[in-house]
Amino acid sequence: MLAKTAQLWAFGVLKAPLIFFLRPRMVELSPERAALKLRLSRRTKNQGGSMYFGALMSGADMVPGILATAIGHRLHREVSFAVKDCQARFLRRAGGDVTFVCEDAGEIERAIITSVETSARQSVPVKVAATVGLERVADFALTFSLKAA
Repeated sequence: MLAKTAQLWAFGVLKAPLIFFLRPRMVELSPERAALKLRLSRRTKNQGGSMYFGALMSGADMVPGILATAIGHRLHREVSFAVKDCQARFLRRAGGDVTFVCEDAGEIERAIITSVETSARQSVPVKVAATVGLERVADFALTFSLKAA
């Protein structure tokens, strides 16, 4: 996962500086799911000692983006994507390192294939779970708008 983390940081340096600033670490990337971890640090901590809202939303945004990029790479397609809609439910304060997991790779892949076939942008709902250790701290429901070239 070190190589995947390095690729993510390189993307941050070149295209999205906030990603590099937050320094996420890839935990897992498989054909079914992706997981990354954001450390609770001076960069991500709010005045109350828990993870800042913006850092939590950034983590939730990154995980399905990583899946879309990996699936596009596997299918030899360039994929552009953006968050079209987002709902978040915060269950507890995130007082430690947060792991973000998205298990919607199948839905993302179907949307990419449909986009290739129709040359049209597709919207796909994805869910992201955020945990500190074994404790769930937030749930995110995002609508990803994507187009494959």
